[in-house]
Amino acid sequence: MAKILSPKQLAVWDYLQGVEETTPGEIAQKTNVIRATVNQVLTKLMHLKKIERIGSGRTTRYKKL
Repeated sequence: MAKILSPKQLAVWDYLQGVEETTPGEIAQKTNVIRATVNQVLTKLMHLKKIERIGSGRTTRYKKL
């Protein structure tokens, strides 16, 4: 996975490894990666089939597959 992701993307992925479910805001706060970058990483990880989105809008959460 490290060859596919940048250091900031890898920080988001590493955080996702240790939690059951999380929100983009929680990820940004815990990893010190700005929210826009977190959203880009989450989209990329969904395309790679590594995570799934739960819900939509303000209640959107993500979990590792």
